[in-house]
Amino acid sequence: MEELTTIKTNELTNVELKDYTKKLKKCGDNIRTNYIKIAHLLNEIDTTECYLDDGFEDVHDYASKVLNIQKTTSYNLLKISKEFINTEGTRTVLTDKGNDYGVSQLQALLPIGVDKAKELHDEGIISPDMSV
Repeated sequence: MEELTTIKTNELTNVELKDYTKKLKKCGDNIRTNYIKIAHLLNEIDTTECYLDDGFEDVHDYASKVLNIQKTTSYNLLKISKEFINTEGTRTVLTDKGNDYGVSQLQALLPIGVDKAKELHDEGIISPDMSV
């Protein structure tokens, strides 16, 4: 994977732009965390099959009709949760502190599987700071 060349916040000279950049990065962190949580909760719904009582065919039918999540997206989120998200639904199993992988990154890692991804992460070949 190729690392995205980026300008770091501390390299910016405009104070206002620095402030906006910090706020935007915080939003990005929250989005990553929220998608991880959504994937985890969809996995819990799938495991418990509680959607059946309300007449949904499966978790993807529920996600589509109630949450307006496309079925393709819910399939990917469920796969990601089953392979890459810890049992608490708070982080991926690839990291234990600091920055964590986002759902788009995890989706790109699905074909190689969690064991190979963990190995690549531990070797420093991939990291959460990389682009998809």
